[in-house]
Amino acid sequence: MYIFFLFINLLISTIFYIFWSYIESVVFFIIWIVLFVYFSPFRVSKTKNKSKTSNLFEKFNINKNFFLKVIIPNIQKSTYVIAFLFFYLSLYWISYSFSWDLFSIFTLVISFFLIVLFFYLLKQNNKIIFLIFRSNFIVYSLLYLIFYIYYFFVWNEINYIFVINSFLSIFWIICLLIYDKNYLFFRRNLLYIYSLFYLFIFILFYLSYLFKIEFYILFIYLWMILAIIYFEYLPKIKEFKIFDYTSKYFSIILNYFVIVYSMYLLFNLNSISEIILILLIGILFNIYIHFKFENYLSFSFVIVTLILFYIKFFVWLQINDFISYIIFIFSLPSLFIAYTYLVKIKFINDNYFIHYSWLLFSLAAILFYLFKFGDFDILHISILFLIESMLFLSSFVKLKKW
Repeated sequence: MYIFFLFINLLISTIFYIFWSYIESVVFFIIWIVLFVYFSPFRVSKTKNKSKTSNLFEKFNINKNFFLKVIIPNIQKSTYVIAFLFFYLSLYWISYSFSWDLFSIFTLVISFFLIVLFFYLLKQNNKIIFLIFRSNFIVYSLLYLIFYIYYFFVWNEINYIFVINSFLSIFWIICLLIYDKNYLFFRRNLLYIYSLFYLFIFILFYLSYLFKIEFYILFIYLWMILAIIYFEYLPKIKEFKIFDYTSKYFSIILNYFVIVYSMYLLFNLNSISEIILILLIGILFNIYIHFKFENYLSFSFVIVTLILFYIKFFVWLQINDFISYIIFIFSLPSLFIAYTYLVKIKFINDNYFIHYSWLLFSLAAILFYLFKFGDFDILHISILFLIESMLFLSSFVKLKKW
């Protein structure tokens, strides 16, 4: 592989030189020198090196074992990623000088070659083999992530070779996640998270390219659908059961991100029917998460979403009179407190979340009304705090039982 990279860079440098592109030729020749020096297996004077490194450790008070067992192996592994990065950059620059299609053809041929080689060497279960293919996938996928983002903004036509290459990247994901079992568990989980994110961008790109749907609508709906799939269905696949908790945590974070973004859109768009639907889906999904794992962050998102729906409804009504504000301030808090009396709550702490959330909302709404409209009439203030005291009393009676 080392010789292959050297040969490619030297060949590209020579081609540029033949076509009078001397600057590019020099650049690739420098890359060739860097590859030769950095990856060369050539070693000099072991005794001198040992004395120099030991003096270096003593001078800077470096933990030698940590350096040799942690730092050096990670640097060695990163060299494969750097090598593939140089390799693909070299291919791209030489292809860009002649034709874009040339790069797509190059990557297609290399991908098929590596896939055949991967399955041919699979039975050997060699760590170096997996490290090489893993490094190729990381660089290859990052390259296509850049292409996806570029096409989001440029909207150029894509050819069938680009499509094949992009689908091959998904094939790489599946192969590595299933067969690369020698990778450290923590890093394998990181690779899994990156793969889930890459899959999201991949689907988003092709749906956006094919159907020309408004980006924010496609973004939030796809993200929410994938969050549900990642949470409930993906861990049920035999090969991915090992990533059960990783998949669930990642999907929950995706779900929170979608809800926060949808909350922002709820108050910043004129047409909000699609946003209301995605928030309703989010409410149901977070209730399901809470019932399954007693997740109070998800339960908090449910309550906040309901409060924002409630506020948006009364903003749409454009209420201005005192009676309407009494209905706005107390109707939904009273309804939810009454709900805790009529229905047996699964988790005890849910009662506290429901009561305190809606009591805080009613207090905040009272203060907003008083200072927004400057209505400091004694009778109005007395009525507001009388009803509020009744809410507090009913809440106290209910929570005292627990």
